[in-house]
Order: sequence, then structure tokens, then C-alpha cells
Amino acid sequence: TVKNIRFSSIRGLHASLAQNMGIALIPMVSVKEALAAERLVRINCNGLMGPVSLIMIWHAQKWCSPILGQFQELATQVMAG
Repeated sequence: TVKNIRFSSIRGLHASLAQNMGIALIPMVSVKEALAAERLVRINCNGLMGPVSLIMIWHAQKWCSPILGQFQELATQVMAG
């Protein structure tokens, strides 16, 4: 069974990853410091990946531009196949 957890901040995601709660595909720039400090580990999975989850993070109380909303919809459609 696949479980999805939603995070309101990248910090919450980092904390969960550091506690071995799972794995995530996130931009390298957001984990560069944690990787250098060895708080997180990069997993090389070239050719090993099957279906993946799409996780998008944005501030729930901030305005979302129409173009960002369209990107979110398109990314969801593309990832759904």
C-alpha cells in the first residue's frame, strides 16, 4: 500500500527523510547542504525507477499565479500517464 504524506515546508520533508521515513525525489538544490553534512544520502537509481509519485510544494496562504496553476495541472496529468 502506498501512503502519501503532505508537507507544508521543505524543512518538514527533510526532517522526515532524516528519520528514515521514506525516500523522495526533490531538487538537488534543496538538499545540497544536508547531503554535504551527511544528514541525507543520495540513492543512485538510474534504470531502477518504476512509477514515481509527484510531490509539489507551495505556500497554501500565498497567491498562486494562473501559470503556476496550469503547470501543476499539467505536471499531474503527465505523471498520471
